[in-house]
Amino acid sequence: MHKIHNAATAMIPLLLVFAVLYVVFTAGGDVEFAFLDRELWYRSPFVDPTAPSPDWQRALYLVIWLLPVAFGLFAVYCALRLVMLIRRGVLFDTRVSRLLRLAGIGTALSGLTDVVANLFTPQVMSLSNPGGVLPFEWYFDSEPAGLVVCGGGFYLIGWIMTEARRLADENEGFI
Repeated sequence: MHKIHNAATAMIPLLLVFAVLYVVFTAGGDVEFAFLDRELWYRSPFVDPTAPSPDWQRALYLVIWLLPVAFGLFAVYCALRLVMLIRRGVLFDTRVSRLLRLAGIGTALSGLTDVVANLFTPQVMSLSNPGGVLPFEWYFDSEPAGLVVCGGGFYLIGWIMTEARRLADENEGFI
């Protein structure tokens, strides 16, 4: 149990540092691209250099790309609460399995919304192009796909833990 406590304790600062870096670099990069460095917008292959770049269009882009970050932060929050429970010695409890499932949902949704954001980026960025809106462009990236798979795995482990706890409680009634 001591090793589990130590591992959980070590995870807390790692999760906090990850959350800060995730916001600074991922969300910060999205904000910079959408609003702070207007030249980045025009360097995109989806934007016609003669097209206007209204703020509503940039805001729409930003919202689409902040959704994966929001779901990712939700997953980190759930993981942090989970690690804090484990650190206190709470292991085979419905709270642990619930937080594991929620972290899995957040992780999977972060990856899924990243895939969707990639799908819609050409349309959103080309809305003001004089030549018209670009078609959907399917883009596969193993990172968001991996997040969906890992999130599903976390959810499955949490579900198994819930069922195991239910069966254990049920079996105690027979003894």
